[in-house]
Amino acid sequence: MSLIVTPVAEAMLANMRVVGYAHAGEPTDLRAQVDAIRREVGTRGWELVTVFDDADSGGTEVASFGLTGALAALASRDADALVVARLSGLTGSVSRLVELLERFQRNRWVLVALDTAEGAGTDGAGCRPGPWAGAGERPLVGVRTRAGIAARRAAGVRVGGPRRCPDDVLDRVVRLRASGARLVDIAAEMNAAGIVTPGGGSRWWASHVSRLLATQDARAWRGGG
Repeated sequence: MSLIVTPVAEAMLANMRVVGYAHAGEPTDLRAQVDAIRREVGTRGWELVTVFDDADSGGTEVASFGLTGALAALASRDADALVVARLSGLTGSVSRLVELLERFQRNRWVLVALDTAEGAGTDGAGCRPGPWAGAGERPLVGVRTRAGIAARRAAGVRVGGPRRCPDDVLDRVVRLRASGARLVDIAAEMNAAGIVTPGGGSRWWASHVSRLLATQDARAWRGGG
């Protein structure tokens, strides 16, 4: 279902003027987002002022004139809320997303996301007020937390509890895999060497190797060569 990302009183949800915003790389995807926004607004009985959109140009810089127009409509009080098809479509930058959400909260603008699986922990589309309506800081805190984790990972900072796998074991597994060894063969070599699993088990299986290689530690180790 859709989610009210920024705090809003329940009474305000009943009669809002809204602008929509869609961002996509393919025309068909863009149309689908616009259609979804129109359906949501119609079902809720809101007044749709207009729908802004931006399409990827294929270059490194993506113009965001549509988003600029949507934010201008909110700033001029031509609309009370912004409805987006995808929360992640607001910006490709984690830090920019946090800044935008803070701006919404500071100006008491309402943000409704139809697909918030990536940003706020729900999925699907629906036609009723989101569970966070009037819930204070919780929506923004949740997005800030996810954004902060993503930013730290992007910067190469380890997130999570202490690593259980010793450096020499991690290095051995990563190097074996990089040389083309199969998961089952790596497990067999670890067993032959008498090395315990990261969880303290006495026998390695291909699944142990697969899970270890999928960790952020292994990805960072591969990157560091």
